[in-house]
Amino acid sequence: MRIHINARTGLGDSVYFLSILQSITRVYPDAEISLICWNVGEQLYMTVPAIKNIINANDVLKQLGAKWTAQTPKAQSFFKERIGAVDYYIDLQPVPNYGAELALVPAEKRVAVNPDPAVSGNYDVIIQTAQDEQIILTYRRMLAEVFGITESAEVGDIPVPQELKDKAAKVVDLISRKGSRRLAGVHPGAKAHEKLWDVFKWGKVVNYLIDAGFQPVLFGSNLRMSGQIPILDVPFAEAIHRLSFDRAFNMAGQTEHVLILAALIGHLSLYIGLDTGPTHIASVCGIPTLELFWKQSDHQFATWKAYGSSVQCIASDDMSTITAEQVVERLAGWGCLRNG
Repeated sequence: MRIHINARTGLGDSVYFLSILQSITRVYPDAEISLICWNVGEQLYMTVPAIKNIINANDVLKQLGAKWTAQTPKAQSFFKERIGAVDYYIDLQPVPNYGAELALVPAEKRVAVNPDPAVSGNYDVIIQTAQDEQIILTYRRMLAEVFGITESAEVGDIPVPQELKDKAAKVVDLISRKGSRRLAGVHPGAKAHEKLWDVFKWGKVVNYLIDAGFQPVLFGSNLRMSGQIPILDVPFAEAIHRLSFDRAFNMAGQTEHVLILAALIGHLSLYIGLDTGPTHIASVCGIPTLELFWKQSDHQFATWKAYGSSVQCIASDDMSTITAEQVVERLAGWGCLRNG
């Protein structure tokens, strides 16, 4: 069985889809799977040993150029040699931009998860997220309907090589030299500016955590831009570090590999962040997670809120209306933190 997956999604979605790939390769160990994904997806999916053909989407752009089409001979040759014909073509959140790729990969069955209405007619099977259904549950329905797999791998099983675990442990040891405080991860950044929360409010929350006996650790992407949009993770973390009177430990921009980030998150007693990839890692790994969520609709909130039994969420359609006092009150009343 040959499967190709267009998995150009963000880190959070990749965390959820990892368990789907683990399920497929467990039930069908001889399946030949190819994926096209972004950097963080590549780092995650490489942990599935059965998957040998992972293509970085940036490499596609480098080789074919930004304006390649299905009629480009170089593109035709690239997809024929790297992927070829498949039994299943799975498209995660397909949009018109990827129509050329769809045309260049012959497939017996084409499957789309939450497609743009403009491209729905290009697929044989469409899996749509139901009302009040989180995206991992949508993927599990796809797994059952397309592959007949009803017992899926547990989301959150992120295999981290021992070498990277050891690196993370050294960082934790360095942080712990400040004392025996429990570690609280804080991720103040996000690619969409509408998701961001006021840096001074973050400062109040971080100082509350310090007074409550935690050692805050600030995380953030080292990217400076996403397209034309500046990424504010590092400057936000630097400002919060100063607002904490240098008592928070600033790791923003220093966790280039997602598996090191996952290993570090595994050492936390608490995590607070926005609707962004590391928040989903913390939630599925069972870390008590408080998510501050920019809510665009009830359906969007139900689909993309962090998944896990140790998750709490404060949501608003306007992030400026969430107060530091709300966050502190939620943390202060959280039993698992008082007893940790």
